[in-house]
Amino acid sequence: MVQPSVLRKLLQRNPLRPLRLWPLLSLLIPLLPLLGTPVQRTQAVQQSLMLATTGEVLLSDPFVLKRTDFGATHLNVSVGLPINSALSLSIELLDSSNKVMLAFDKEGWREVGTWYEDGESGSYDESDNRFMVAFKPNDSGIYRLRFIVDGLEDSAGRPLSASLPLRVSVADQQFNNGLLFWTFLTSTALVLLFLNSMYCQGRRRYGGRVDDLLEASGLTRMNYEPGVLMLKLNGRYEVIDGIATSEYKQCSHRMTLQLELDVIDGCGSTVYSEKIKMPLVKRSASDEDDPPYWQLRQKRLYFRNMQMRSLRFRLSMPERIDVLEQEWLDIDLRDRVVTMRPLRIRRIS
Repeated sequence: MVQPSVLRKLLQRNPLRPLRLWPLLSLLIPLLPLLGTPVQRTQAVQQSLMLATTGEVLLSDPFVLKRTDFGATHLNVSVGLPINSALSLSIELLDSSNKVMLAFDKEGWREVGTWYEDGESGSYDESDNRFMVAFKPNDSGIYRLRFIVDGLEDSAGRPLSASLPLRVSVADQQFNNGLLFWTFLTSTALVLLFLNSMYCQGRRRYGGRVDDLLEASGLTRMNYEPGVLMLKLNGRYEVIDGIATSEYKQCSHRMTLQLELDVIDGCGSTVYSEKIKMPLVKRSASDEDDPPYWQLRQKRLYFRNMQMRSLRFRLSMPERIDVLEQEWLDIDLRDRVVTMRPLRIRRIS
């Protein structure tokens, strides 16, 4: 025998109480990354140095890094290069005992020249002289960066000798904002899918556009589960053909229809009966030459069914009122209704 899913069990729990608020707690899920210990960005070091190309070792100022479960340390290095040159640079992260903890290599270049295309020309100055990396230190402590130029060559491959301006920046405990943004979007989408499944307008049992309301009422006969049922009505009335403009202009902008509703059980007994006023509101036609129409404002009726049983919803409404006649009427009948807001529910005895 197939077992019902966990979600189905949740939907069927307390079926006679459609108001359910606990799923709204899922809206906090996209905010969970922000509910932890706030992590502020700290600038561990920001320094400008002159880097020799003769193989000399260059050390940055010492700085403190802290081990943390949040964020990451971001290292940014930029080097000023001569025209038409290529650089090979080694970068090492040293701890307080000068032990190499991390090592990075950077190959950079700069090219300056003139371009010609389709009779036009111009100059360009392109380079790749920036290095960026994110890492997490295993231990808190004092660190330094060590820089060594492995080689600097011109466009012909000949070694060059120069002093290169170097800028280094280390920012500690920095969030990946892009990752946080996509995590927020993904988790929000999943939460909305979950809420849509929890607060769906129930299971559709009968619905569609009908021509004969009494005939359609017969098709609502079926077995309904205990819980909350919803009947939704929507329709449109138009001016009867042949009616003069002066006549329908005298019609009120708001009219009222009376819906007669009877709920009948499987034995033919009426278990609920009510006369409900339905408002008609005047609307302008899309074509200025066409007469206006009157919209039957969408009406939702909720019923509490106490047990599994056969029911039929018998509906009756005037097809004509004043100089108007019914153009169409939509019915939507559902069970298993769950909501996040209080409802006015009619009890079926």
